[in-house]
Amino acid sequence: MNYLIFFTLLIFISGLISYISSNSEINSDVRKNLAPEEIESITQELTARAEWGVLMMLISMFPVMIFLCLSY
Repeated sequence: MNYLIFFTLLIFISGLISYISSNSEINSDVRKNLAPEEIESITQELTARAEWGVLMMLISMFPVMIFLCLSY
């Protein structure tokens, strides 16, 4: 049971960190020095990181929901 709690927290925290880090913006100075294809690539990577972060947080909630349903 302790391992399940540890891995659930680990997955949730990893997803939260991934989601928070995806909210970063590209500075205007950096935008000036990059090609449009590179800016598009960075934007797509940030979007994918946000989606993976939300997915990881949702997956980590399943054991919590199961535990709460079975405990009452």
